[in-house]
Amino acid sequence: MGAFSPYFGPFLDSRGFNAAQIAILMGLWYGTRIFAPNLWAALIARHGAPIAWLRWGTVATLIACAGFLPDAGFYAALAVMLVFASLYNALMPQFEAITLAHLGAARQQYGRIRLWGSIGFLLVVLGGGALFREVGYGWLIALLLPLFALTVLAAWQVEAPPEAVSSPPTAALAGTAQGSGAFAILKQPAVAALLGVAFLNQIAHGPMYVYLSIYLGDHGHGPATVGTLWALGVLAEIALFWAMPRLLGRFEPVHLLAFALSIGALRWTLMAAAPTSLPLMALAQLGHACTFAVAHAATMQLLARHFEGRHLAFGQAAMYGLSSGIGGVLGALLAGLVWTQVSGAASFATAGAISLVALGLLPWLRPRAAG
Repeated sequence: MGAFSPYFGPFLDSRGFNAAQIAILMGLWYGTRIFAPNLWAALIARHGAPIAWLRWGTVATLIACAGFLPDAGFYAALAVMLVFASLYNALMPQFEAITLAHLGAARQQYGRIRLWGSIGFLLVVLGGGALFREVGYGWLIALLLPLFALTVLAAWQVEAPPEAVSSPPTAALAGTAQGSGAFAILKQPAVAALLGVAFLNQIAHGPMYVYLSIYLGDHGHGPATVGTLWALGVLAEIALFWAMPRLLGRFEPVHLLAFALSIGALRWTLMAAAPTSLPLMALAQLGHACTFAVAHAATMQLLARHFEGRHLAFGQAAMYGLSSGIGGVLGALLAGLVWTQVSGAASFATAGAISLVALGLLPWLRPRAAG
């Protein structure tokens, strides 16, 4: 992800794809999150052997990534993206479930394992920036393939947990009675508002995930600087995730969410107004600690208050599908539409306005959050 997220947009740009085509391809990346994890989990539940599915899934992901090597045009890239994104987005929830099963009663230690993903992201995003400054973004796939090969080797070291696991969405949807109760919770105004906030916050991130590297490059920032700015955002995210237990002990999640969305509105507006200023872009990237880490942690706390016990997995699945899935698709497409019809700056300004709309939904959360 440290190579893909920051640099896939510039890679597509270097191949001559226009802004709308890039938005569609990235929209497909998010869109597969809606169905791929559930489909993958259903296949594992039917055929068993989850570790074998994980291992051979990483091999298939490596092969799918190699499909980007030929410069074969937009529709070929669309087909490759459908396969590649479906595999990648299916494997990640499965691996998380396997990890949690191994940890057992020590699941609170998961964050210390997840931290290594952020460290890997930092190393690759910084190294990639230095590399692409010398050789250009066209070499992205040559960087990705060895990383996926290492992932295959790592997957072959993973052993089966003490008990069979499936991805959380499958467990969440098992049983009609449980599903009916969970759907009743979804109809509550406070829950609908919470899902709406997460959905809008994901849409607001669309310009960043799709165009940030291109946008910064268009305003005079080189690949190494772009990589450093991405890394700065991840560092800030790590620091806030580390501090969130203390913050959640002192402040109500709704108040933290309000703060995060306010920072989001300022962050996107700043990016729209001053893209040539390196200090201000660095300041905007520090805001990622709030728009992602604080918002995510606070949202999860509020979600757990409504979807208690056996319904929690269902709530997480609903949140993931709506925000990361549908919100990711719409965020990418909206960013592309505004980018092509108006300007890059207008795309980020629109994100700021969407953050304000999300902020307006928070009053519906207060009664339940306080109770």
